[in-house]
Amino acid sequence: MSANKMVAAIILILSSWLALFPARADDSLKRVIDQKTLTVGVALNPPWILKNADGKFAGYDVDLTSALASDLGVDLKLVEVPWNDLKARLLKGDFDMIAAGYASTPERAREVVFSNPTGTADIRMVASIASLGKRPGKALAAPGYKIAVLSNSTDEAAAKEAFPKANIMSFDNTADVLAAIIGGDAQAIAELKRRYGLTDVRWHNPPMGLKKNPGAIVAAAEFAAAQGARFTFICVGAPQQELIAYAMRQRGDATGVGLCVGAALDFLSGRAERAPMWMRDLGVEWLHRLVSEPGRMWRRYLLGNWLFLGRVARQWWEGYRI
Repeated sequence: MSANKMVAAIILILSSWLALFPARADDSLKRVIDQKTLTVGVALNPPWILKNADGKFAGYDVDLTSALASDLGVDLKLVEVPWNDLKARLLKGDFDMIAAGYASTPERAREVVFSNPTGTADIRMVASIASLGKRPGKALAAPGYKIAVLSNSTDEAAAKEAFPKANIMSFDNTADVLAAIIGGDAQAIAELKRRYGLTDVRWHNPPMGLKKNPGAIVAAAEFAAAQGARFTFICVGAPQQELIAYAMRQRGDATGVGLCVGAALDFLSGRAERAPMWMRDLGVEWLHRLVSEPGRMWRRYLLGNWLFLGRVARQWWEGYRI
């Protein structure tokens, strides 16, 4: 057995031993090889397990289990289940191992055995500057601060310990976390939900001409504040989306994180394709967009960019002379 296959067998033994406990580990490994299939339980948990644009699984743990199956000379079968069902289904024998960023804890180790760590990740919290104010520590310690976490995860345990007065909102799956979107159209929203398994997306479609429509900007900010979403994606282009973000902040009651993402909705829903990586590396993705949509983009790139550079040069020159 090669060195790679030896490592693969060790990882599988540790995991399969649990899945078929109290059966012997070598029997479990033999069964996987005889059936020529390694069955792995997964649940959406980016970046470990996610779905790409065509609905197929991707992520660190997918690459890891694919390599493991390849080294063993068997096929890989991924079985998606709700996060909270992973351990029970493993012990029931529905699959041979779990691969979903499933961290080892003393409580879990009472019932299942873990392989050596295959990766590490920090637990980080993302919050809007507006929600934290000038004294983040005080805001986080205040009763009722909402923190969204994955149910029965190490993130949930850490949040409860660090912020005992916060309102810890637990979700069975990362796809269940509420998201709000400003901009786009119904077709793009439907495709986004289908591709990424999103179950709760709130959508607001503002009218055209936002820059000259203060009422519409206020209405968009009101929508965002009313949803209480963990993430609000503003997809109406610059400077309209920045005006909405500013209006949201000025309200003082909008929660979560607001992200001005422009055409990202088109890319994620498959309605537009990003430039090849080599163009991104060279900083000429704008050229790809110009060629792809000349009727819509020519004014921005052939006129707008030069006007912008001219204004920057004038300000620099005036400042330099002063």
